[in-house]
Amino acid sequence: MRKRNIVLWVIASILTLGIAGIVWFAKLTSDANYLCTLNDKDDAPLVPMGEQYTTGWFVALLLTLVTFGLYSIYWGYKVSKVVYFANKSKSDFATDFSIINLILTIVGWGLIVVIILQNELNTFAESEV
Repeated sequence: MRKRNIVLWVIASILTLGIAGIVWFAKLTSDANYLCTLNDKDDAPLVPMGEQYTTGWFVALLLTLVTFGLYSIYWGYKVSKVVYFANKSKSDFATDFSIINLILTIVGWGLIVVIILQNELNTFAESEV
């Protein structure tokens, strides 16, 4: 997992009329799945078993399309929880954005959710190095 330039991805999503946004969605989903496979120094999972997200990006995209976007509400919440637990394992100052992202997705501001998630993943990627 590596850091991604948020501004570049937002501009690319706008210029490609959302196609880059779908790729970004896939990358975020893959990163969440990757975080669920990591263990901490005590060989315990970074993300507790009940909070893990293991749906592949293609299935998540299909579910989002088939449910007319309703699955994205669950996706934003669940991936936010995964990222929170991963960041919490690295720092005591991790912030849980899951409820905020849930509300933002419900009101239709999914791009803001993706930006928040990418920022939190970038924070985790920085602490890994």
